[in-house]
Amino acid sequence: MDSIDVFAVLLGAALIVYGCIRLLKRFSMKRRCTERVSGIAVDVDSGRKTDDTGEGLNHYLKFAYLAEGAEYTKEVWITKRQYKTMHRSQELTICYNPLKPKQCYVLEIKFRLLFTLMFIAVGIILILAFL
Repeated sequence: MDSIDVFAVLLGAALIVYGCIRLLKRFSMKRRCTERVSGIAVDVDSGRKTDDTGEGLNHYLKFAYLAEGAEYTKEVWITKRQYKTMHRSQELTICYNPLKPKQCYVLEIKFRLLFTLMFIAVGIILILAFL
């Protein structure tokens, strides 16, 4: 194996690990976040500055919800399609962890399973192609 083969195999392994971590985080979050409350979209925006060097092309949703007697706000990244369908003051369903109410996810934001599985598939293809 030359250095390109080793690099490709390591990159493949890294993609598989990243994909598996995404899957585990999502399933873990769904298992822990058992309570549901209504929340509200505080802001839906795009082009937010990502670092000191310039503008990013990110779309994000800032939402607020009341859980266990306290108000929480959180900002999450959303896709362009979700950005086009969401609006400020939209009612959202928030699933949160009753033991740690800051841990939550928005039910209306679908987990991109195919996107995650593509990381794993490309990783497997890289490893098989260069072994």
